[in-house]
Amino acid sequence: MFLSKLVSFLVLLYSLPGTLQTTIPVFEFTKPAYYATVQEKAATGSAPVQSAVKMGMWLSTVTEGVRYSIVGGGNTFEVRPRISGNFIFIDLRSRTLREDRDVQVRAMSADQRSETQCTIHVHIVDVNDFQPLFPPQPYLVSIGEDTPIGATITVVTATDSDRDPENTRFYYSLKGNTGNFAIHPTTGRVTLTGEISRKAQRQHSMQITAIDRKAALSGTANPTETTLTVDVRSVNAHAPKILVTQLQTLENPAAFTGNQFNKVTCATLTITDPDSDNHGEIAFTRIVKGDPDGLIEIEPGNEPNEKRLVFSKRPPPINAVMNLTVEVSDNGTPPRSSRVGVQIQLYDRDSFIPKFTDPNFRMRVSEASPRHTQVGFVNVTGEPNAVRFSIISGNGRRAFDINPHTGLITTQRHLDRNAKAIYTLTVAATNVSLVLGDARNTTTVVIEIEDANDHDPMFTDSTYKVVIPESLPADSFVIQIHAEDGDAGNNGSVLYTLVGNPSEFKIDPIDGTISTNKKLDYDLMRSSYKLRVRATDSGTPFTRKSECFVEVTVSNVNDNAPMFVESECLTTLPQSTNPGSPLAQLNPVDIDHNPFTCSLLSGNRELFEVEELNCLLKLRSRVDQETLGSLFVLQVVATDEKFQSDPVFVNVTISSSEKVDNKCIKSGRVQDYEESLNQHLLNPGRDVRVTSNVNRTSQIPNKYRPQIRPEGKWSNVLIPEDKPIGTVVTKVQAVDRDNGFNGKLWYTITNGNGDSCFAINTQTGVISIVKLLDRERTSRYNLTVSVSDMGTPTKTAFTKITIIVADVNDNPPVFGQSRFKFSLHENVTVGFTIQQNIWASDLDEGRNANISYSLSSAVGGNKFAINKTTGFIKVIESLDREDVSEYKLTVIAKDAGEHPLSSSASVLIHVADVNDNPPRFHQDVFRIKVTEDLPIGTVVFRLQSYDPDMPDHSEVRYSLTAGMSDHQRRGEPKFNVDPRTGYIRISAGLDYRVKTRYNITARARDRVYRVATCYIEVEILPVNRNLHAPYFNLPEVKFEVIESAEIGKTVGIASAVDDDIGEPENSIGYSIVDGTGLGIFAIDENTGIITTSRQLDRETERFYWLTIKATDRGAIPLSGTMFVLVEVGNINDNAPIATQPIFFASIRENSPLGSQVIQVHAVDLDGDHDTIQYRMSVNNTYFKINTSTGIITTKKRKLDRERISAQDTRFEVLISDGALPPLSSFAKVVVELLDENDNPPKFRNIESLLQIPARNRTKMAVEVARVVAYDKDEGRNANIKYKINANGRFKINPKNGVITTQQGFKEGTRSVIKVVATDNGNPARHSKHKRVDIHWTGQPLNSLLPPKIAPNSVADVLIFETVERQYRGSQEQTKLVTLVRATDEDSDELRFMIMAGDDDRMFHLNSQDGSLVTAGYPDAEIQNFYNLTILASDGYNNDVANIVVRIGDLNDHRPVFEQAVYEHTISENTTVGTMVFQVTATDGDIEPRQNGNLIYRIWSSAHSTSQDKFRITSDGVIYTQGELDREVQREHIFIIEVDDQGSPFSLQAS
Repeated sequence: MFLSKLVSFLVLLYSLPGTLQTTIPVFEFTKPAYYATVQEKAATGSAPVQSAVKMGMWLSTVTEGVRYSIVGGGNTFEVRPRISGNFIFIDLRSRTLREDRDVQVRAMSADQRSETQCTIHVHIVDVNDFQPLFPPQPYLVSIGEDTPIGATITVVTATDSDRDPENTRFYYSLKGNTGNFAIHPTTGRVTLTGEISRKAQRQHSMQITAIDRKAALSGTANPTETTLTVDVRSVNAHAPKILVTQLQTLENPAAFTGNQFNKVTCATLTITDPDSDNHGEIAFTRIVKGDPDGLIEIEPGNEPNEKRLVFSKRPPPINAVMNLTVEVSDNGTPPRSSRVGVQIQLYDRDSFIPKFTDPNFRMRVSEASPRHTQVGFVNVTGEPNAVRFSIISGNGRRAFDINPHTGLITTQRHLDRNAKAIYTLTVAATNVSLVLGDARNTTTVVIEIEDANDHDPMFTDSTYKVVIPESLPADSFVIQIHAEDGDAGNNGSVLYTLVGNPSEFKIDPIDGTISTNKKLDYDLMRSSYKLRVRATDSGTPFTRKSECFVEVTVSNVNDNAPMFVESECLTTLPQSTNPGSPLAQLNPVDIDHNPFTCSLLSGNRELFEVEELNCLLKLRSRVDQETLGSLFVLQVVATDEKFQSDPVFVNVTISSSEKVDNKCIKSGRVQDYEESLNQHLLNPGRDVRVTSNVNRTSQIPNKYRPQIRPEGKWSNVLIPEDKPIGTVVTKVQAVDRDNGFNGKLWYTITNGNGDSCFAINTQTGVISIVKLLDRERTSRYNLTVSVSDMGTPTKTAFTKITIIVADVNDNPPVFGQSRFKFSLHENVTVGFTIQQNIWASDLDEGRNANISYSLSSAVGGNKFAINKTTGFIKVIESLDREDVSEYKLTVIAKDAGEHPLSSSASVLIHVADVNDNPPRFHQDVFRIKVTEDLPIGTVVFRLQSYDPDMPDHSEVRYSLTAGMSDHQRRGEPKFNVDPRTGYIRISAGLDYRVKTRYNITARARDRVYRVATCYIEVEILPVNRNLHAPYFNLPEVKFEVIESAEIGKTVGIASAVDDDIGEPENSIGYSIVDGTGLGIFAIDENTGIITTSRQLDRETERFYWLTIKATDRGAIPLSGTMFVLVEVGNINDNAPIATQPIFFASIRENSPLGSQVIQVHAVDLDGDHDTIQYRMSVNNTYFKINTSTGIITTKKRKLDRERISAQDTRFEVLISDGALPPLSSFAKVVVELLDENDNPPKFRNIESLLQIPARNRTKMAVEVARVVAYDKDEGRNANIKYKINANGRFKINPKNGVITTQQGFKEGTRSVIKVVATDNGNPARHSKHKRVDIHWTGQPLNSLLPPKIAPNSVADVLIFETVERQYRGSQEQTKLVTLVRATDEDSDELRFMIMAGDDDRMFHLNSQDGSLVTAGYPDAEIQNFYNLTILASDGYNNDVANIVVRIGDLNDHRPVFEQAVYEHTISENTTVGTMVFQVTATDGDIEPRQNGNLIYRIWSSAHSTSQDKFRITSDGVIYTQGELDREVQREHIFIIEVDDQGSPFSLQAS
């Protein structure tokens, strides 16, 4: 029903500073853990445990009656709940504690259904009741007299048993005059501040004091002391010095030869140590590195301070350097040692044996190569200049030669691969160094002779003969021939061809097999053939060939059957012919010329016969009279010894003619044979003729010698020496007028290539570089090149090529030494020239060897200049050793080449010192901070200066000249300085209140009274004298204020106490640091008066908690806190509001008087719920409300759903409070009456008397009538079923009431049908019987003219849906849609019916008068369009038309919001006019423009001020229109209403 469309819609807007706080009460602590404190020494009993935050949980319905307990029990703590306002505190008390504890507190709800826990970390607040203590034993340390100033010599430690770090801070100090030592006041680190000497004082003793800083401020300190004794010990000041005298091991090579080994001295060590006593004695000398095999021993030398390094074992045969590290240590304490490196050169004779780059060399060379052809290089590693190469074996018949300097192997004679295919040479490489003598190594060079195509294929015979029969089929073997080729690979691979390509034969190109290409015919083809066969190899650069002949003779065989010239004969035989008479002469032919005989294969042998030899057909016996006109078919064949011919047909007809008539048709096969034979006779095949008497390649004469182009640019070449390997130098240009091998040229360098830098391409004559050129080694080459052809015999020509190597700047200048060293005094005059030149040389020539000198931009390069030609260096600017003590110059020697090369040498110039600098401080002003309570004698700073001069000139003394006292030029100095070390100490007590800053002047003076000055700004830091924190007498207090209080209203006063004495420590300032009232209240900083700073609203917040902090104004401020509870008093400023905007209720109709329908609930944010009154806004006939409880009951005895209107079940309730004047609001109530089955179905008044033409029985049921009933009830109570009483002759559709029949009915008969309608209620109700009378009339006469439906009666029709379902039952009469009219010129009686378009049977068409009425309840939302097909019939003719029925939409659907409740959070600083969000509703009507044009508005709000803060547009967008303040009102509740503006009346939802 439409009432179910109403929904409640609530908008909640939260105005919060950040996050949304839920209003749903939870059973939990405000925090899972708290941090609290308790005093260290609590009074007897227990002490409260206090925290800076509230410990506990908020008071709510779920926490009311909560109980606290300690998890785990025990008697150290006790806990109980304490309620203050809306908070339940954890009241925790503790007995005396010795250490911090974690306490688990459990909270149990009153109904024991909820439980939670929290942890309280309890910290003990320490009391300063202990003094620092030293260990009972005094301190004793021993230091060397060389201990550096500033070094830490020991650390003393005192302890304090207090817990608080503030109570364990104390100062260390030294008593008395201890200028050589200082102690750090807080760490206890003792440092050396002056020079000490064992000779001057062997032991130092001092008293160290520790004093509690906090106790000292309060005057309760009790200092403790300990003794520190420092023993001074002598030290080992110098390490041994070592002088090495090196010897060459090769001075006595005989020492390492022979069976007996003699020790060889390789170095002598001279050792000195200037220390005395044990410190100057040498403890040991040892080799610590470089001799893992123990080859060298250390033995005493000739002098007491000498040691010798000798070989104790035979050194290994290696060519290397032994880098020894020798360590010498003295006997001092601690011992000092020195190390020195000693290099010993070892030589290994075997290391000079040449090493080949490959263990074995493999090379290839063609057997066609002429003499001097280059084969390849044998290479060795390293520098090969001292290596000589030779072939010592494997060079049979001196086939090869090797360049002794370069290792290039060349051919020395003609090679023949067939004679020898591989040469294995043993090549020796000998180092001919004059120093070490000869050293030789050998390698194997395998040279594979590559095959050259120098052999012709040779047949085993010059002519081959063979006889074959003609009967061989195609591809039959004839003969196989073979040719041999002495070459290898492709050069020896022979291919066979038939010259002239005869069609009868073919040859396999691989194996030389000749076979028939087709079947030979002795009779039609040649009987003999002479084939010319050519054998060709696959060699390069040209192929070689030879030829032979094959004579083939074809022998004849019987391979053809005889055949007749005639294929068919037609013979007319007179009946009177005598026996023996010839009838037809048949002519057989045998191609093979074999004898044959003829015979009669089939036919009448009694009447006919054939002569065997001449094949004459004769009559054998007389023809009977009866055979006149008969046809005899005879088959005659010819047979040789092997084959039988195809039969020839002779058709003999017996006639009455007088003579024999014979006609024969010639055979096609014979015709083909004759044509082939004639063709063969006219064109006989011919054998291939020999066109030349040369049938081998090698027999071609070599007529011409190679011709070399006249000398020109190609034979005189200039090439730079830096060309890379592979560069083409020139190309020898030659030609040979011969062809093939006779014209194929081979190029070879025969002379002039002594260092093997060039190679020539043997095929193209291109000369290229194969080894890098070096003009400095060879500047000109005169090459002799031979050009040979490959003819037989070979012919050769020679030419000369001159190659000049041009110089390239590839050698940089080289200095005579890599390092130069000089020394100059720093006061040397400008212009001084160092009398030693820097000289370099260059191996290049010309401008590439012109050298100029320069200095690089190294450090100090601007102080010196160098003569670019001579290399002399001179000083061009004054020197200063303190700026630069040595100059590392780089001298560049650069040649004048196009791309100049250069090299460099380093020049080290040492600058000797002259005393020309005063001492200097690192900065002019130093700033330090000093705490005012530091002990006297404390080191606060160290002056440190530096003198750029050498140590002999840089010893300084320090002094303080001004600013050390409290008053200018007088008073006790507060600081002094050690003149040697520069340590500044406190010499008198400091007081921040007297003076906060000292500006001290300090000086440093060297031996010649040069002075430096600096300034020291000493800032005195105050000590925290603030020992006590402010505190409140109560942990929390409560104040009250009315919610209507003006801003600035005084709420209460917070007052704290401070036990410190004097300003500023006991002056207190107040602030609010935390709490729910932060920002709502303010506190005066000086007086502690708490006032309101914002408007209050008790309904928004009743209780506010403030954490008040009291802070003193000490140097290090201390503070205490207190909790303040502010309760807001109530005024009547809120109207009561219903708990929901719309109350939906349901009650059954016919309920008795006083039945409860629903209870309306309302709340008043002011809290006066008991004074709320309810009453109807307008008097209602059927319902009343209890003014106190809001319970709605019925007040009329009977509720009839079918009679009560919708206005009576929808009403408003006025809700008001009991104040004066009262505040009120409204709530909507919608009551749904639940249906009872109290109405029986009733039939509508549609056709009850029908006249239908008589009919015959049919298989298909045919509709004859329809009944329609309605029920005023709803739901299942209105679901109707139909039953019929018609003796089985009729049936009815139980749902739509359509009556059908299959029976036949005669004209003039009558049928009466009774129908009853039953609803689906419980119990069911039945209608009265509906009677339908049918008169079966006669069939209509044959009609000539069809009926015609009037067009204006079937026009489109608009009807509207039923507005409310509960009133549909009152429509006892059907609704007329239209009246269908039709005419018939024959004046026939017409019948109407709906043929299609009414699937849900929504309509009924009166068959007799054509009235179209509704049979159901159209609903536009289900179907808004019907296209009905209407039939008008006179019984014979029909007319059809369509009626479009449109269902108009009425406003029967209420708008529905997409959400029942909208919640949104918005920041309180949101600007006015900001869009918040949009609410959306939908409408089920199908006409949104008419019935779904939704308009939104705010119907009511929980707070009257909320509608001033927000507005809503007609399309549902909510905007802010006023400033928001969360602390004043943090929640805004609205009821939004939407109106669809529909017709006939609008519907709303909220």
